[in-house]
Amino acid sequence: MKKTIFTILKVGGIALAVLLLLVGGAVVSLNTSSVQNKLIRKATEMLSEKLNTVVTIDSLRVGFLTDDIKLYRLYVEDQQQRPMLQLDYLGIDIDMMALLRREVLISEATVDGLRAQLFKPSKDEPANYQFIIDSLKSDKPKKANDGTKKQQKLVVDLKKATLTRLNIRYNDLQGAIGEVSYDQGFGGKRAININKVETQWVAKLKKGPVDNHVAVGCISYTDNKGQGKLIVDDLAFVTDNHLPRKNTGRPHFGAFDPGHLDILASLKADVHHVAADSLSAELLMLKGSDRGASLNVEDLTAKITTGDFKTLHVADLVVKLKNTTVSVPKAELVVPSKKEGRKLNYTAPQVKVNTQLRDIAKPFAPALSRFTEPLFVTTSMTGDDQSMHFNNVNINTADKQLVIKANGGLTNLSDKYKLVVAFNVSNMTTKGHTVRRIINQFAVKKFMMKQLDNLGTIRYSGHFRIPYHREEFAGLLSTSGGKLRFNLTLNENTKYLTGHVSTDSLQLGRIMEMPKLGKVVAEADFKFDYSKPRTAKMRRQKGGKLPIGNVKALVKEAKYGIITTRNVDATIVSDGAVATGDIVIRGKRMDVLCGFSFTNTDAMNKIKVKPGIKFHKRSDDSKKEKKEKKEKETDKEKAPKEKKNFLQKLFGRSKKAKNTDETAQ
Repeated sequence: MKKTIFTILKVGGIALAVLLLLVGGAVVSLNTSSVQNKLIRKATEMLSEKLNTVVTIDSLRVGFLTDDIKLYRLYVEDQQQRPMLQLDYLGIDIDMMALLRREVLISEATVDGLRAQLFKPSKDEPANYQFIIDSLKSDKPKKANDGTKKQQKLVVDLKKATLTRLNIRYNDLQGAIGEVSYDQGFGGKRAININKVETQWVAKLKKGPVDNHVAVGCISYTDNKGQGKLIVDDLAFVTDNHLPRKNTGRPHFGAFDPGHLDILASLKADVHHVAADSLSAELLMLKGSDRGASLNVEDLTAKITTGDFKTLHVADLVVKLKNTTVSVPKAELVVPSKKEGRKLNYTAPQVKVNTQLRDIAKPFAPALSRFTEPLFVTTSMTGDDQSMHFNNVNINTADKQLVIKANGGLTNLSDKYKLVVAFNVSNMTTKGHTVRRIINQFAVKKFMMKQLDNLGTIRYSGHFRIPYHREEFAGLLSTSGGKLRFNLTLNENTKYLTGHVSTDSLQLGRIMEMPKLGKVVAEADFKFDYSKPRTAKMRRQKGGKLPIGNVKALVKEAKYGIITTRNVDATIVSDGAVATGDIVIRGKRMDVLCGFSFTNTDAMNKIKVKPGIKFHKRSDDSKKEKKEKKEKETDKEKAPKEKKNFLQKLFGRSKKAKNTDETAQ
């Protein structure tokens, strides 16, 4: 936006310089003619021949005694016979005698009704006004540096100037300025005021054109020997891509849309020092809002210095929203330059944020509209044009009942389809009742809120990753009732939540307020539907407030009263109104079944249970196993008998041999 305004001023300056040179040519012609009524014809003939194009002037008045020149209705074509410069009026108070000394001393200049059509098709093609600049260059060859006296340079001194009704077109950029005033002042004090600036242009993007419009009520700059004050009032920036807003028909989408910006801003700044290679300035105030998205910046202040205009040093940066303050004590920004092959780069060793997330609810996340819990954040930040990295992220509530430590960032910022947000959470510590307090500030449906208090102290470590239209979470959740490993995915394309959980020891009964249910070792896969159209249809048909989905679990071990079961299959299916489940304890010839149902997660102690038994034939594996077991038992029974027979035979043989020996004797 600033670049746009500076482009208009630059183009306007070129147009004014061309006009002054044209008038200078006319004045030279005036000094060689004594008949003023022939001045226009001779001046236009000379300029047309010099420029090789059409130049007309309706009338010109020169006051020899008053040293003033008045020109009416100037018209200049470019070399493609297109109107290039048109001027209704130009008045100059000039020192005629100083022209002989190659000095243009203008005490006051007035320009009214300037219209310029300037074009530069590409960087390799010349601009349509280049022929004027070339024609005004001296045709005389430069003299060698042999000690001869060099030609004196043209000196231009302008005391005051007023430009009104300026309309300038530069390629696709069109601009209008109501009034520009310049006053050289006294003692080196200069003042520039620009009123009623408007620019319009079309940005050609991959998906079509975007109309852009800038309007400024007033730009005022006062310079006093290198120190100045800049004031910009009523700066408006509007874009229109001629498409519906991104949140049209999607209320859960934020209202911020780059294709439909409606920004109104004002600023004040002090320039302490400015030179060709250095700057020191202080932004005293900047406030603005995107009126379409309700994003309001109440104030922004900062101190900016640079020694080479390649690296900006920022200090004491403070951004204030209604309930949010962002403070950056020190930061550095490398200014990008295609010509010098320099890319954008920035770093901020310390960033502090005190926020209520409802400040960004309407523009970015409507679900945060009731989030009034104050959060305190500290981090360090680095980045470039493609990424942002946050190190040593610390987040906590005012009562320190929620503490989060993490690292992460964003990558592929230039392509929303490849953009990824990823953070590693080294530690999160909170209480169940604090989680409930925070969840209650979201405008979403809530389930199993009562059970949160039973979790006691909650600790989490893991990571989350958010690529385009998907959110992925994983990690280890530790509670007073046990530990739970999980990974889950929210697919924004299919609108399903899927995941897997497992535990080596979880006191599920205490958490769910089912006293007979004890420790559980289990793992489960789940899938829940969060599509609003699909779930709304089910709720119209059946009512209810339960989530819609299913869970399949393998309970490796569980205790219910004095009974311990192992390798139990469990399935739960919910249609939103009623959740039904089946538990199967598999046996060789008989399965113990248990069906249950519930309609309210806050009253699990009222769960309805229906036991059952299912007999089934032995499988081939079971028969084989039984046969092998019987054979083993038979072998086990035979072993003592065989041993006894063996001993009897052994001892019987020994007794018989003894008797034979005795008889022989």
